[in-house]
Order: sequence, then structure tokens, then C-alpha cells
Amino acid sequence: MYRFVVGTGRCGSTLLSRMLGCHPSVLSFSEFFSTLDRAAVFAAGEFDGMQLAEFLARTNLLNDLVTAREWCYAEGATHKYGREVPEAAKRGTNVPALQIALAQFVADPAPLYDELIAYLRTLPRQGLKDHYIQLFDWLTQRLGKQVWIERSGVSIEFLGQLREWYPQARFLHIHRDGPTTALSIRAFRHFVLYASFFFDPPTAEEMAQAVRGPIDPATDPIVRRMTKDVPSVADFGHYWSWQIACGYRDAIGLGPDQFLEIRYEDLMGRTHETLRQIAAFFELPADADWIDLAAQQVDPEIAGGKMSDLSATEQRELELACLAGQVLLRRVPNNPFEEAMS
Repeated sequence: MYRFVVGTGRCGSTLLSRMLGCHPSVLSFSEFFSTLDRAAVFAAGEFDGMQLAEFLARTNLLNDLVTAREWCYAEGATHKYGREVPEAAKRGTNVPALQIALAQFVADPAPLYDELIAYLRTLPRQGLKDHYIQLFDWLTQRLGKQVWIERSGVSIEFLGQLREWYPQARFLHIHRDGPTTALSIRAFRHFVLYASFFFDPPTAEEMAQAVRGPIDPATDPIVRRMTKDVPSVADFGHYWSWQIACGYRDAIGLGPDQFLEIRYEDLMGRTHETLRQIAAFFELPADADWIDLAAQQVDPEIAGGKMSDLSATEQRELELACLAGQVLLRRVPNNPFEEAMS
């Protein structure tokens, strides 16, 4: 059985993945797809093992654009504020994407990465969908587990691709209150850039400047998008609603045996019951203690602003922007769209 957890950004899926990792038989693989280059990770066609290894070394460009600029936001980070920044910090990391993902399993992921790459290079020419299953299966066996569950941030956006590749898979969708999620997305720099590019796609010239370097915070287009030209509060609500709409479009036709929805609030407030429901849906191997261990992971704080921090106008605009997503998730008591048409 192929198992995936999908959701928007900042919906609680990271916590759920950590909880699932408490099961001694489960390989809870977090951020596999999201650490890789989005253009390459779902490429069509067939590729041999050597090409696969090359794909898995490419990091996600948008993530890299943010990571390479983290020093811009630290106090005293540039010579303008009193000290020089090492060039390595400005360039970001050169660690292969897959090695970054493997760090969740072992303290030193480099040897495991080398071992996995050596195996992948032996694989025959085939589609990426088949390569990934063999990768997940190999890693599951190598780490002494029985089943794997993959979870990546903003994976609701590519649920359709996962469903096309793995039509018999089971998908668990975890979601959180729309305005709360939108505010949490707004507080997370990677998602600020995602939303900025969503509403205002960059030009070729802007991208060339962004990747060419060196990075000057005063003129850099990525720094500008994450500081002076951040999307509005309502924009983050629209972005969240669009993600939810994408997920529902791609989930059409999936029955209850393949698609389960879980509320973040239930994961927090009814933890044991919700985890038992998830275990049954994913048909996890029986284990008497894992849910108690997982419940100890509960952490209800997800960084982000509060509705009370917004003006009355901003609150209304954000609630309206999230309304479509809230209706799809059945998070509003009455559907205003149906009422308007009656």
C-alpha cells in the first residue's frame, strides 16, 4: 500500500508526520518531494539510475532563494551593520536535496545517502514514479521498518500528480482553520515567497538577478518580495483557498477507503481517537504503545499572528478570502454561496 499525507503549508502535517514516526514499524518520510526541484521531481519519461541520482541532488530553487538570504534578516548580518558575512552563508548550502531529507533518520546522513545513491544507480531505465517506490521501499527495509508514509509541505498542490502516478494509494488530508493557517503562512518566509510568486510571477530578468549574486539586500528582488512588497493579509487567505480548491479538484472520485480528512484541531484535542482513526485508515501494523508516545509530541503552537492583531478591515478581508476554502472543508456552519442562490 502506498500512503501519503497531504496538506497546505502550516497545517500541522509536520507534527502529524512526527507522530507517525513514533510507530516502530513506520518510516515517516517528511519533505521528500518538497526538498527536490519541482520541475524535475515529476518529470515525464523514463530515466536510468544515474539520471535519477542527478535529479535527487537538485534542491528546490524557491527554498534555496530563501535559505541563501537568511543572513539578510539577522541583526548585524551585513557589512552595512558592522560585520562581513561569509560568502558560504550568502550562497546557501550545497548539500544534495536527498541528503537533507535523510537527516531526519540519522545524525550523520552522508553515509546513508552514499549507500542509497549507490543502490539507485543500479536501477533500470523506468519512470520516476517507479523509481520513487523502489527508493521508499529500499529505505524502509534498510532502516528496519515495515511501511512508509510520505509527507511534504504544500503537497495538496500536487495531489493530482500523486494520484495519477499511484491511483491505488491512500491519501490523508490534514487541514486547519483557514484564517489561522493563512496568518501562519504569512509568518514563514518560504511561504511568503511562494505566495509572492503566485500573485506576481517573476520576470526572467528578476530570476537571473536572484540567482546570479552577489546578494545585496538593498537591491535584491527576493529580499524585496519578502520585506517591502509582501502580499497582503487577504492575499495569503486567497492563496490558502486556492490550495484547498486544488486539493478538492484532484480528490474528486476518491472514496473513503482512499481519502481521509483530519482536522488539526482534532489531532490536538482528541489525539488518541484521531490517531487510532489514522492507524485504521493506513492499516498500520498493530502496536500497543505508539499512540501514547505520539500523543507526547502534541505541540499546539504553530508560529503566526492572531486575528486580534489585525484591524477590523483586515479581519473581514481575510475571512472573506478564506471563505471558499472554509466552505469546501465544511468549516462554516452555513454555506453562503448556497444561501445566495436559493
